[in-house]
Amino acid sequence: MPGLTNPIVGLSSPHAWQHIITTSLTAAAASVCFQRIAPQFRAFRLSIDARGVRPALRFNDDVGANYAQRQVAPNRSTVVGSRRTGQPWLVLPESGPDSLTVLIAKPGARSLAQVVAVVVAEGPMGRSTCPDEFTGEWDSDTLIHRIDVLATAGDFGPGTSVRLEGIRV
Repeated sequence: MPGLTNPIVGLSSPHAWQHIITTSLTAAAASVCFQRIAPQFRAFRLSIDARGVRPALRFNDDVGANYAQRQVAPNRSTVVGSRRTGQPWLVLPESGPDSLTVLIAKPGARSLAQVVAVVVAEGPMGRSTCPDEFTGEWDSDTLIHRIDVLATAGDFGPGTSVRLEGIRV
């Protein structure tokens, strides 16, 4: 990814992604955690099929107020609220019965992690499938070595599945 100015652009090439791990829950759990991620991975794709709960992301177990996010309303014509900074995590868009794909890029240390969540439409026509429906940032000097997918209320139900893929530099 050398010379890439927007770290999210160009992350859709199917040949570049390497499967890291897939976790499927057989019992309820408050989080799905991926630890000891190799530092050579600088871009990630999470495919989340969360049962029963809206998911949130946390990187490197950072519980400080180092996250910022924006979200576009489902009708794509207005912004829901303003840019929220000082968040303890990134709350992802609601996907209903659909799966959610999240692209994460942190090209190097001392750079912001850029996050884009995409709702993958499997439901009724007219559902928001805008790729810039949600954007977020994580302000930290370190590379990502841990990704937590958190339930924002209660637990993820059995059958929740999270697949992590990455691109090495």
